[in-house]
Amino acid sequence: MFYISSRGSSASEWLAKMLSRHPQIVCFRSTRRLPPYPHGSKDCPQLSPDAFIEGLLECEGATYGEKVFGSIHGYHGLRAKQPCEKRGGKFSYILRHPLSRIHSAYIYYLFSGYYQKYNIKIENKDIHEIICTNLLVDKDLMEYLQLYENETDITRKNLNSRF
Repeated sequence: MFYISSRGSSASEWLAKMLSRHPQIVCFRSTRRLPPYPHGSKDCPQLSPDAFIEGLLECEGATYGEKVFGSIHGYHGLRAKQPCEKRGGKFSYILRHPLSRIHSAYIYYLFSGYYQKYNIKIENKDIHEIICTNLLVDKDLMEYLQLYENETDITRKNLNSRF
């Protein structure tokens, strides 16, 4: 049994998917319930870290040790560390590099706050490159952002023609 604690935006969804691709591993993500109902679901009460870890062990027992059960991103910080380790499980913590996380948040908020607001169509795969390129071309960031404050059709047409 294992538990991986994480913060948001640290690739926890990707990691859970990759671990679960292994034929002997089942990794739940972002849940405090067994069965793993989504966060916010009222179908099953949230479990304490102790009860959740015990549930993971029960799941392993139900497969007669053929599968290893674990979870990621349900309990933050060290809340699941002691319950996991006292039952012989492996506890880990993943963390995204702070500058990478800030960069990702910046790109997301610039995209959602400006490009989507003015209905400028950009493919998801192109967001990073377009935003960074425009910031290099328009050396004055304030001038660049002020373009978006003017909500006239002319400004929107000018912005759309740039992409």
